[in-house]
Amino acid sequence: MRIFQPLISLLLLGSLAACCKDNGPVVEPVATCDDGSQPATVAHGPNRCDPNGWVLKLDGGGAYPVDALPASLQQDGLRVCVAYALYQDMGACPCCGGTRLRIQRIQPQ
Repeated sequence: MRIFQPLISLLLLGSLAACCKDNGPVVEPVATCDDGSQPATVAHGPNRCDPNGWVLKLDGGGAYPVDALPASLQQDGLRVCVAYALYQDMGACPCCGGTRLRIQRIQPQ
């Protein structure tokens, strides 16, 4: 019994050391944004009440419908730098409410 306890402890310790998660290389964005703006990607698709609308996918996480995306930037997959404010839209219909993004400043990367 005394031999099994150290053996089991060593096996347990070895298995814990082998469970190391590899996150892979850190990928930096090609271009960085300055003056307080954040990188994002323009995406075309359904956004609650507007099935043909535009969404900004923020690099920090989250995708939000956009109030007014300039026509020159309406390109699916386009990388942009955006300064924005999030707000709660209290839409008249149940499907329209939710968090939306109001663009303060935007430019292509």
